[in-house]
Amino acid sequence: MSLSRQEQRALEEIEERLAFEDPDLDALLARPHHDETSTVLFGEACRKVHTVHTVPGQVWRIAVLLFVSVSLIVLGLLLTTSG
Repeated sequence: MSLSRQEQRALEEIEERLAFEDPDLDALLARPHHDETSTVLFGEACRKVHTVHTVPGQVWRIAVLLFVSVSLIVLGLLLTTSG
């Protein structure tokens, strides 16, 4: 499933903010990872899947950013309503 232009722009803005605000996390998420267990189980098919890093990387980044955003919103709400 491809992203619309608006979604792609929003994702690029989020990625740029992440790179600016936390360069270490951005570098960690941008680094390709290799799952040895799945390679052993699925062999060549797994290697072919892991050569495309863009979609899984984007999904991972979006998931992390959503988690952080929701956590900050909840924390903000708790701080403003507790006193």
